[in-house]
Amino acid sequence: MAILAVMPQEHIIAGFHGVIDFYYWKGMPIVRSWPRPPIGPRSPYVTVRYEPFAYINKVAGQLPEYLRQQYAQMAQGTGLNWKDYLVRSYMRGISY
Repeated sequence: MAILAVMPQEHIIAGFHGVIDFYYWKGMPIVRSWPRPPIGPRSPYVTVRYEPFAYINKVAGQLPEYLRQQYAQMAQGTGLNWKDYLVRSYMRGISY
């Protein structure tokens, strides 16, 4: 992991997709090697949580635009986008 002075432009980030991961951590631009799946079996907790996580990510693409906009509005000022907010809410059992 390395701290960057500034986040590179989108086309530069896209050029490294699958090799280098760019993201913000505590407001700082960070770069690291692309995350790899763990070797060996997943823990029972991860295995149990995979099915609902896969479900909500599939359903997210089918939501009507007005619901996406509502989640985007709720996510404003949180550092999350609409889909992050939707997934976290679903996984934590929060309903609005």
